Amino acid sequence: MSIDFKIKDFAYPAEILKLRSFLEKSQWFTRERLEYYQLKRLRLMLSHAYKNVPYYSELFARLKLTPSDFRSIEDLKKVPPLAKKDLKENFHKLVAKNAKRFNPILCRTSGTSGHPIEFYLDKNSNILEFCYYWRCWSWAGYRLGMSFMEFSFHHFLNTSIKEVACHSLLTNRLIINPAQISCESIDKIVGNIKRYKPMFVKGTPSAIYIFSVLLEKKGCMGGLPFKGVFTTGELVLPYQKERIEKVLNCKILDSYGHMERAIAVSQCPQGTYHINSEYGILEVETGEKPSSDKGITGQIIGTSLHNFAMPLIRYKIGDLIELDRRHDNRCVCGRGLPAIKKIYGRTQDVIVTKEGRFITNIFPFFDLWKNILWFQLVQEDIDKFKLMLVKDSGFEDKGIDEQLYTLKSILGKDAKIELRFFKLDEINIEGGNKYRPIVSRVDVAKFI
Repeated sequence: MSIDFKIKDFAYPAEILKLRSFLEKSQWFTRERLEYYQLKRLRLMLSHAYKNVPYYSELFARLKLTPSDFRSIEDLKKVPPLAKKDLKENFHKLVAKNAKRFNPILCRTSGTSGHPIEFYLDKNSNILEFCYYWRCWSWAGYRLGMSFMEFSFHHFLNTSIKEVACHSLLTNRLIINPAQISCESIDKIVGNIKRYKPMFVKGTPSAIYIFSVLLEKKGCMGGLPFKGVFTTGELVLPYQKERIEKVLNCKILDSYGHMERAIAVSQCPQGTYHINSEYGILEVETGEKPSSDKGITGQIIGTSLHNFAMPLIRYKIGDLIELDRRHDNRCVCGRGLPAIKKIYGRTQDVIVTKEGRFITNIFPFFDLWKNILWFQLVQEDIDKFKLMLVKDSGFEDKGIDEQLYTLKSILGKDAKIELRFFKLDEINIEGGNKYRPIVSRVDVAKFI
């Protein structure tokens, strides 16, 4: 879940403090009390969607349902799941007629699905996101205003993609460009760390892992100020966790979510992944993987409890998780938030450039390329790349050269990019059934 907080989007101090105070208390609620809160929010959202969202007004009429027919969370199953295809095809019908009242912001993501999705997020969901991060970061000792370091490719797309690092005084944040990590840039990054003394690190596991490996190689492990690492956006693999915690000398707290903000999962200091029940309702649609006696495995379905501008009810997220069957088995941390046994989420390959840079999470670049239905970038060799695209209606060929020039400036001046267009039914997903936006056939270990 790549989030770049902008002050103007979160300038609601009274509402933020009120929700933050509630979340600090609610994490210790019993399961029954959390479900009571969810049901209360769900009824509010269903009533709003029934009256103000054309898609749900028509759907409920067709199913002969009214908000009063939902007396429990289990009753949500009366509503058919909303697939990403449904969101795309019914975009305007899913926007509330009174959306402007909630200060909506149009967002777009293509990162891990390969299929661009547009949606609205409103004031309430922004406040929720801010408070959610505030709470789960506080589990590692973070307090609002403390300095932190973030690996963010998004930020440098709007400034200079060749810049290694910059510091935001307003957010007390040292921002590192994951497309510029190399043996040569490590000294500059370490210099910035010594200057600004960030206490926490945020980023994808692949970016922080490469950073940690190069730190160790350069012998720059001593005296680092970090007290915690917050990972998001990908699965944390065991070898990554071991190396990161060893080099940075602090624990990882991982989190899982998605930009559409229907559900959120975060890891407590004891290592348990907790569903943030106040954020949204998480269901599991079984059938893809066998369930065990101790766990229930299936696809994630999420229902937003705070985004009134564009409510997503029973939204199919697509990733697989395994829930703990023992609902009454409270984590040793004492929190009442339900536990997840395992997330079968996303992984990313690392691109190695001829200049010795290690590029992670380049996919935000494709968020800027409009009217693409699907993409995949494959690194065939150190300087050879294959870019595969599926056009959507409205795609303009005249912008191709400019986009390829920008992509080449990221991959390196010697990069050779073969561009190929496909129809949606022609694509052959690289790397098996699980879609990967970036595929590298170069052995990274040989260059570290």
